[in-house]
Amino acid sequence: PIRLSELYETRATAAHLAWVETHADIHINRLGEYLDKVSEPRLETPRVLNLRAIYVFLRTREVEEPKSLLKRSKEQDNASWHFNMAFLFAYSADLKNAIRQYRQAIIFPAEARTLAQIEDFICWVLEKEPDKYQLHYCLGFFNWKAKGDKVQALNDFNNFLNSGAESQFATEKELTKKYMTSIKKEIDEQTT
Repeated sequence: PIRLSELYETRATAAHLAWVETHADIHINRLGEYLDKVSEPRLETPRVLNLRAIYVFLRTREVEEPKSLLKRSKEQDNASWHFNMAFLFAYSADLKNAIRQYRQAIIFPAEARTLAQIEDFICWVLEKEPDKYQLHYCLGFFNWKAKGDKVQALNDFNNFLNSGAESQFATEKELTKKYMTSIKKEIDEQTT
């Protein structure tokens, strides 16, 4: 049974990676099917909990259960864990906690592939759900601090400022203006 669970866990990982590449629903369905076949003690491994959190979010757009699953994984000593939590906070419009998680994430090393996947995922969600425009704020911070892409960060922050009602996310909009001033200053210092 343990070997079979390991096999299903590996297949679930492959289904997730296939979804990352294609965003095709069939791969999410397979991810769920394989995760349902994983049994104890593999159910509580960080990888399975993370995959289950991804699956639940993609199927339901619910954030509390995925956050609970991530907390159970006890993987808080890596960038991916914090990036995932940051996204869940951002999606539910808790931008203060999202930025806290992004700040924690950048303390840890992250592979370029991971950073590309994170950005691609957030852009995909924005494409599907443009009303979640607060994700532009997080993309700006992510591009600025995690990727070091200041030009894209300015674009993302501009998108955030130009979206939604003026009163919505007022604190974050003020912070965004300060961030943009800092980024422009950094760019100017690099070019001189």
